Amino acid sequence: MAKLGELYPKIFVTILPDKEQMHILTEIVAKRRVKKSFKESFDTPTPDKRVIRYIENIIEESPYHYITVIDTLSTQGAIPTCEMQKAKEYINTKNISLKCFNSDGWSYYSRGVGELLEEYEDLGVDLIYSPFVLLAHMFDEYVQKSCSLYILADRNFLTLAIFKGSQLLYAKYIDMLKAKEEEIRSQENAQQLSLSGIDIHEISLDDEEDLGSLIEMEDLDIAKDDLEDFVIEDTFGDSQKSDGSVQKSDLLNRNYERFVLVQKALDEFYHSDLYKGEFVEHVYIADAITLENDLKDLLEDELFLSVQIKKVDILSTTSYLARAEIL
Repeated sequence: MAKLGELYPKIFVTILPDKEQMHILTEIVAKRRVKKSFKESFDTPTPDKRVIRYIENIIEESPYHYITVIDTLSTQGAIPTCEMQKAKEYINTKNISLKCFNSDGWSYYSRGVGELLEEYEDLGVDLIYSPFVLLAHMFDEYVQKSCSLYILADRNFLTLAIFKGSQLLYAKYIDMLKAKEEEIRSQENAQQLSLSGIDIHEISLDDEEDLGSLIEMEDLDIAKDDLEDFVIEDTFGDSQKSDGSVQKSDLLNRNYERFVLVQKALDEFYHSDLYKGEFVEHVYIADAITLENDLKDLLEDELFLSVQIKKVDILSTTSYLARAEIL
């Protein structure tokens, strides 16, 4: 007689939330093999009624269903110790959930576990995966004895970890949208400080007249026809420009942002007293979004690093780990 568990398929639902969308992978498993797999995305950063209804319709097909959420909150990281007392040397340990990764002597932490459980309470969460665990799994066969940087690049976040062999030296999780907002605020504050040093009453009448003369149209040596051509080109661009070229430009800009964030993280690593004498030689990138070669070229040309890129699927990797843990 077949066991009850063998009469029903096992359903694994994996959720990847970001600041703009929610991506969901469903895998239906029978006899330890994936029989069916499909994905869906929703334009919401949190599980709204549409998401809940969608998942409930899927899991009602079997009493054996498991929901996994990937932690993409900015309040997380990884540190090179598994001891809470030593953890205080690296982070503020108040209100954190700390978990050791195997026996390698490093751990990952989060301050958002309670937040995630509350956010998904209508569905129930069986597993929560840290991007650092995914990164470690993705590059398990790439581990080098030399000091190397490993990066998981998704659309709106970067997960960075520097290992020497299996020893974690440094880690950083970067919410790219939050980092951009902070950079804009920093620039605005710098501008305000700069302007605060200017006394408007000290500007003389001659200065004002000179300033006015600079912006009078008759002083600009531009013919009317040239001006019209300029305005049309600036407003509409080349009529032959394709959407693909615009997307390529946007991707280049985003990859440059990623490069700057990686550069800042390396600078932080090099200037920390905790990691004296260590130098990164290689970079391994798990590419979940099709980076092209922009980021690779920037790291190689500007920082003289050896870079390798590996295509990955975050949802599929997470579902694989969830199945390995449960089955």
